[in-house]
Amino acid sequence: MSRATELLEKVRTRGYWRVLIRPRPYDKHRLDDINALLPTLEQARVVLRGWDYPHINTEDVSVHLDFIEQCTEWEHHLEVFRFYQSGQFVHYAGFPEDWRDQSGWWPADERWASGTRLGIGATIYRFTEVFEFAARLASTSAGDEAMTVILETHGIAGRQFYVDNPRRLDTGYDRRPDIDAFPFRVDVNRTDLLARSREYALRGVIDLFKRCHTRLSDGILKEWQDEVGRER
Repeated sequence: MSRATELLEKVRTRGYWRVLIRPRPYDKHRLDDINALLPTLEQARVVLRGWDYPHINTEDVSVHLDFIEQCTEWEHHLEVFRFYQSGQFVHYAGFPEDWRDQSGWWPADERWASGTRLGIGATIYRFTEVFEFAARLASTSAGDEAMTVILETHGIAGRQFYVDNPRRLDTGYDRRPDIDAFPFRVDVNRTDLLARSREYALRGVIDLFKRCHTRLSDGILKEWQDEVGRER
């Protein structure tokens, strides 16, 4: 069993994000030189917080027949991505909250339990950085006039979405969804994605929180997203 398969199986044992970004129509060799894959990813990656998206460590990137792949398992960060010559990007990432039991930087305390919490701010960040990355990727040789962006949130049934921003007060509402997975898909043209990536991200966040009891208002979510990447 490959390292990527092992880590992917581990990620799927707890809550995780799955991202799929692909240009249309399908072209197996959209990027005809496999050596162009890593520079293309580095050109498109987004840094809105202390952890880039996608997280890239060039020493960990492996080259395969028609794709590159990276596995990351560091502290509470567990991620696997593949980027194909077709321009398709696939990424799995565990929820950091679920892996504090193997973290020294954010160690589990006596109240911690896997599968119980997910930060509201972290969720807003993930949607925003995925769609900004997709927009940047669309503007490279890996993109096309038509783009599909899929962001899935898995393992959220009964999970508390908590306030993870010290500048915001927890209203005490119960934000536990009944659904275990939330898929969000956008089929969009490149120009629109470039111009409105944050709007599409916010639409996904709003749709997700509609599935929670006593959901957050659209206005609060918009205000929170407006701070993303602009706090420093």
